[in-house]
Amino acid sequence: MARPPASEQVQVNFRMPADLKARIEAAAEANSRTTTAELVATLEEKYPAPEIDELQVAHDALQRFLSAIRSGEDPDKPTPQIDQPGR
Repeated sequence: MARPPASEQVQVNFRMPADLKARIEAAAEANSRTTTAELVATLEEKYPAPEIDELQVAHDALQRFLSAIRSGEDPDKPTPQIDQPGR
């Protein structure tokens, strides 16, 4: 996974049992990663980013289209795009 820019990262400080830290460090070494990279990879696996529900995206676009028609707006007029994660 590509590292996000610094502006999208936060620093987290917390306590953990010493034996857990040792296991994480051992896993990081075995996977040729830093301890931080090992923690991030493990957390990403456990808590994946939500997937975009394609049906919901299509439904929302159709609702906007119908709303534009009902209000007399030009439905073909470009509208600002909302950035969607994973795209």
